Amino acid sequence: MPSEHDSEILLRAEDLALGTTRTTECPVCRGGSSRERSFNVTRQYGQVAYLCHRASCGFRGYVIDHSTAMRAMPLRDDEPPSPYQGSIQPLDDDTVRTLAGKYEIPEARIRDCIKYAGQGWYALPVMGPDRIPRGWGLRWPWGAPNQPTPKFKLFLSTPDAISMAWYGLGSATGAVLVVEDQLSALRAAACAAVRAVALLGTDFSAVKVAELQRHAPGGIVLALDADATTKAFRMAQQWGPAFKQFRVAVLQQDVKDMPWTDLRHMLITQGVL
Repeated sequence: MPSEHDSEILLRAEDLALGTTRTTECPVCRGGSSRERSFNVTRQYGQVAYLCHRASCGFRGYVIDHSTAMRAMPLRDDEPPSPYQGSIQPLDDDTVRTLAGKYEIPEARIRDCIKYAGQGWYALPVMGPDRIPRGWGLRWPWGAPNQPTPKFKLFLSTPDAISMAWYGLGSATGAVLVVEDQLSALRAAACAAVRAVALLGTDFSAVKVAELQRHAPGGIVLALDADATTKAFRMAQQWGPAFKQFRVAVLQQDVKDMPWTDLRHMLITQGVL
């Protein structure tokens, strides 16, 4: 959500080169009584990420930076994940109401987690488990006719960014729900107050598993779309020993499309909620 400190944060990053960080005094806690320089601002394409490292503060997030966000949006199929260089705008009120009603997500969460990238595309910020932005996922409107190929584009701010998007806080020890797409993860986190992770696809890797191990000590529940159930069981066989618990939820519908009663029942029976 927008902060009263957005302008100050952008000013502090004004002369930074892309990918570089400056450490200054936090605009919220002011470094405490010792005036500690605990506040990092990092310039990325289209945004400035910020984080206060003082445990008693933890002020963090990102500010849209239009000075690096107005260049043409790359959408070629053969491009690897790279920094997003297009525009980011708030959704209009009608779209917010439509998405909130269809997916049973509070309007405030829709406004915070889904933006408009132009040319018909939605933009969803990709956040790490520490709520530091990693990039953007661009998605053609769900269920819209004439879906392009591909209908999802991933843009990562740095080459070493892990292509997973984390949502919600949930229990520090409970299982984490792992799904394919950002809207499913957003819906589970927003409606059931659980932690959910979008794989941004259907693939695991060693770096993804290592991050899940660190931040999902209670284990994971893998809930891929119905057409990927067989693959989910193969993934469980390969990676299951890495976790305290690794369950596969067999779905008839994607998490984003499930009736709320069915979604809640699944989260309870699988030990997520």
